[in-house]
Amino acid sequence: FNNQEVEIETFIYDYQGKLVKKITDKKFTESSTEEVFVWDGTNDNGINLPKGMYVYKIKINSTTLSQKRESEYRNILKL
Repeated sequence: FNNQEVEIETFIYDYQGKLVKKITDKKFTESSTEEVFVWDGTNDNGINLPKGMYVYKIKINSTTLSQKRESEYRNILKL
């Protein structure tokens, strides 16, 4: 996805598998393979979620080409 506009979607789930937050961002990439996302610890309704383990997955869609990438599920700890 070098030098393209991409849509980055981050999905955060609780440990029961329920989607609690979806974060969407559009960026123009340069040859970077690292991205940073910030989650404020709230769900999609703006309610602060309890401390604990959550799971996230990232999907990257090219807006100029029909390419998609998807990460594995990874753990995230909310303190």
